[in-house]
Amino acid sequence: MTIDYAENKERQKLIAARLKAGFETVHEAANASGYNASYLRGLERGAHPFTPKTAGRLAAAYGCGISDLVD
Repeated sequence: MTIDYAENKERQKLIAARLKAGFETVHEAANASGYNASYLRGLERGAHPFTPKTAGRLAAAYGCGISDLVD
């Protein structure tokens, strides 16, 4: 199962959650989450599928709930 992240609103939620967590750059978020920066940039652009596993891992790194990342 993947979550369609093609809509701009959804991508904006992901970026907003990263910034709210205090990660100004994708590189900082990558260090905290264990993903590489290229992959996170792709998620934020909507180029990669956003899976429930990814949502859980990013929510933990960003200190937020999964609902803060997806509708």
